[in-house]
Amino acid sequence: MLTQWKQEEALQLLTEVSAVALQQRLRHLEKGYSNFVAGRAKYPHFKIHEQIKDARSDCLHKLTTRLVRENQTLVVESPLIPLNKGGTKE
Repeated sequence: MLTQWKQEEALQLLTEVSAVALQQRLRHLEKGYSNFVAGRAKYPHFKIHEQIKDARSDCLHKLTTRLVRENQTLVVESPLIPLNKGGTKE
C-alpha cells in the first residue's frame, strides 16, 4: 500500500520521509482503529494534534513568563467581567 502511494503524483512528499517511519505510523494507525472498532479502546488520538497543542501551550508559557520578568505589574482586562459588581441593591 505504501509503495503505491509513493508512486502517485499527488503524494510525492512521501518519498522524502523514511519508509520505516511511515510503516510504523500505518501499523499504529491500523492497530488503533481495530482496537476502537472492537471496543477495546477509545477513539484513537493522533500525536500531531498533541504536539501542536503542546507547542501552543509552550509558546504561551514562555510569553507570559517573559512579560512577568520584564514588568513589575501586569493588568488584565476582560470585557466579560462587570466593573461595578457590588453596587447598591435595588
